[in-house]
Amino acid sequence: MKSIKGWMLNWPVFRTGNSWGHLPAHRIMVVLWLAQTLVAGVLAADTNYSRRVEFLEPQRTVYYLDPTSTTTNASPAKSSLSSGKDTWTRAVKSKGASNSIYFGSRLVLKTKTGTNVEAVISGRGLQIARELPNGIYILQATNSAAAIDAAEALAKEPGVTISYPVARRAAQKLGRFSAKPNDTYFSKLWYLENRDDNGTPLGIDLNTREAWSETTGKGIIVAIADDGVDLTHPDLAANVTTGPHHNFDDSSADANPQFSDSNHGTPVAGLVGAVGNNGVGVSGVAPQVSLASWVIWGSPIGGSDQIISDEALMEMFQYQSNVVSIQNHSWGNASGTQSGIDALSDIGIANAVTKGRDGKGAVIVRAGGNMRLPLDYGTYVVAGMNANDDGFASDPRVIAVAAARYDGLFCRYSSPGACLLVGAPSGDPDQDYGTEDPAAPNLMTTDRQGSAGYNSSSSGAGNNYCFGDTGFNGTSAATPEISGVAALILSVNTNLTYRDVQQVLLQSAHYLNTNDGDLHTNAAGFTIGHNLGYGVPDAGFAVALAKHWSNRPAATEVTFGPASALPAIPTNALRVVCGGEGIDAALTSISCWPSDGVHADASTAALPLVYVGQATNTLTVDLKGKAALIQRGVNYFEDKINHAAAAGAAFVIIFDNTTSTTRVLMQAPFASIPAVFINKASGEALRDYAQSQPDNTAQIVYSPATATFEVTNTLACEHVGLKLTTTSTSRGDLHIALVSPSGTRSVLQNITTDDSSAPDGWTFWSVHHFYESSVGQWKLEIGNELSASTNVVTEAQLIIQGVAITDTDHDGLDDNWEMAKFGTLAYDLTDDPDGDGYSNAREQCLDTNPSVYDPILGFDISYWDSSHVRIALPAKSGASYNVLSTSNLSQTPTVVTNVAGRLPEVEVVVPATTNAFFYLVPTR
Repeated sequence: MKSIKGWMLNWPVFRTGNSWGHLPAHRIMVVLWLAQTLVAGVLAADTNYSRRVEFLEPQRTVYYLDPTSTTTNASPAKSSLSSGKDTWTRAVKSKGASNSIYFGSRLVLKTKTGTNVEAVISGRGLQIARELPNGIYILQATNSAAAIDAAEALAKEPGVTISYPVARRAAQKLGRFSAKPNDTYFSKLWYLENRDDNGTPLGIDLNTREAWSETTGKGIIVAIADDGVDLTHPDLAANVTTGPHHNFDDSSADANPQFSDSNHGTPVAGLVGAVGNNGVGVSGVAPQVSLASWVIWGSPIGGSDQIISDEALMEMFQYQSNVVSIQNHSWGNASGTQSGIDALSDIGIANAVTKGRDGKGAVIVRAGGNMRLPLDYGTYVVAGMNANDDGFASDPRVIAVAAARYDGLFCRYSSPGACLLVGAPSGDPDQDYGTEDPAAPNLMTTDRQGSAGYNSSSSGAGNNYCFGDTGFNGTSAATPEISGVAALILSVNTNLTYRDVQQVLLQSAHYLNTNDGDLHTNAAGFTIGHNLGYGVPDAGFAVALAKHWSNRPAATEVTFGPASALPAIPTNALRVVCGGEGIDAALTSISCWPSDGVHADASTAALPLVYVGQATNTLTVDLKGKAALIQRGVNYFEDKINHAAAAGAAFVIIFDNTTSTTRVLMQAPFASIPAVFINKASGEALRDYAQSQPDNTAQIVYSPATATFEVTNTLACEHVGLKLTTTSTSRGDLHIALVSPSGTRSVLQNITTDDSSAPDGWTFWSVHHFYESSVGQWKLEIGNELSASTNVVTEAQLIIQGVAITDTDHDGLDDNWEMAKFGTLAYDLTDDPDGDGYSNAREQCLDTNPSVYDPILGFDISYWDSSHVRIALPAKSGASYNVLSTSNLSQTPTVVTNVAGRLPEVEVVVPATTNAFFYLVPTR
């Protein structure tokens, strides 16, 4: 609902309580403070618009007037807002628009600092009626026609920054925020809405209630490809009546759980589409979606963790693909080595995405994996696995999903990867994987009924749900939430292709917590990382984008061989280099191993090194512009590194405290700065030298081998791949990255404990380059960080998928679009000429006008609950907004709080009984 435009200076205001006299206490009068008027309902359009006018709001905005429509209107109440009667002239923003705007006899004026307002308005028949905050004046003209003429003339004056007539604009009384559902445990579903009792956000969530005011997913079928779903569960039964259900193990229609440990599919199904607002239990992300259970866990052959054959998987992927819109796959590679898509499954996936949904493609959503940290599987231990090691998850035809904690950081087990598109909320149990971590709670969802399932100890109706220590977590839990959001997206625009759904998701995603040291911004202006992709989607924003989305043009794929010779892979590519007077030669270059946190992808600066002991507590020493040397022991690596970072350190060197020559792979996923580990002998010698010679320097030096690819094809990038073969006999020793012409780095492989021979013709994929220009030099970086073995790259091929565009200036914007919208090629992807928060990269995808202020979401006021009101208005990321309040319009409002802006909106929640006016005013 785009009910209000120009909000940044029209200052939406709301008043609550019953002081208007003619409204009952439980109602809310919405007041948009447009200098003197109350906004009424939707106004009819007309076609007699003969005059074009331009104002500054502060964006230059064009209107078309109907001079014959001027009317006289009584003011709702005599006050300082009005003289009692006024004239209004009808206008529209574009000819044929459905909603009219009425301009009155007052105008809003703001001038540059130091400008004499009296001199500017002299001789124009205007009087200063009011002086408002931020240097804004309201001027009174004789009638609406005079106000229009004066506003247009003043808008052309060099010292004027705002000039437009006060207006009455179309609005709706319907709220954009859905009423809170009556499901018994809704308050425990923090992943759907994460707020306290006053409506204040507490952490990440999917913002489903804003989406539910538009859709609950009805009409879309999501298949749960898993170990079976409890089809008689009271919170699922209404949404599983149509199917199509299928057991791909025995080719039957029995898609219920087949074995005693078939507990996984029922919680997954509940997260996608548990029945909402039915007075019991929980709600899914898409509470009216239809669910199909597809059993893919087969009869045990030597173990229970075996899926059906690759031939059966092929049939599963392409099954009923014109009926089933979305497939949820909360399963993946468990081998501990790189595992690709088998040839038969590849056929099934290809058929699903090319023929499914009548050629628009089935949407396939897949778990990114839970193998970041060492996991003991009895016969083998897996450490440091990447989502790119799973061919099913890294495939560009699917949506790979990571797991995000309650606080917005990634879950410590969630596999990293350049192929991860988005993340979604999940539980993050304590480091011993025993009990629920209160700071990162598990998800509550449906469970098998009775004594079956994960929760076998609760009694009564609670026995049908898993929660607390038995609650659901992992990327298995995050994935169905994204399937649910995809269902909401498709339900409002069934014409979207699977590629469109991918891009709506990434454009609606954001980071609430930016304390992830891996985050960066690509050349198109999107924040992305290897842990959560583009972040956690906002379901309300995703639905709004889907309604406005224009199908992306067909994708093109181009491949390139290296422009330079394939390199030998250097050993000890990561080293600590130290310098200073009298330093021992052995300390000038020390072998080191990285952590699994922030990696020094480029050599650090050479900085003074300070020994700070074991850094078991907060450090009081000032480490700004320095590096920290720390001894292992007592506390976690991650805590040591972050103590140093908090003291200002740029990077950390940790040395062993036990064995003279030992090095370890440090687990520090939440570390915020680069850190490396050296052996005890080197560390103690470096400690002694640093303490005796304060005038020393240390740096982490990264010196990978490189190969380049020269790309001349002009594409707006989507998925980018690198096919690679090396002679390495221990794949886990290699750190591999791909750098785009704009400098965006995709880390394709971190060091791992996998000592298999690879990569061997393996294709890594990245989503980090969406909308970047393809043209220029791409660079492969590869280094051996763990061993002294010498290897070479024998094959390297760059693969770019994207939309072919005419792009002579290589900025990622199609020249034809740019000329049609601007008449020049001077703009860039990240520019936002109309100031609505939507960059040119976004506006090109949406096919909206980048010169007209038209945010997707407009002003809204809705009940959050029976006692609180939520007010939202369009916002820009990086902007700041003051919330001001006054109980008397004749008094200057005071600042209540300041809120940070985030695309697409900023909000404030207040008690419904408050008798006051509130203003939301941008400060920057």
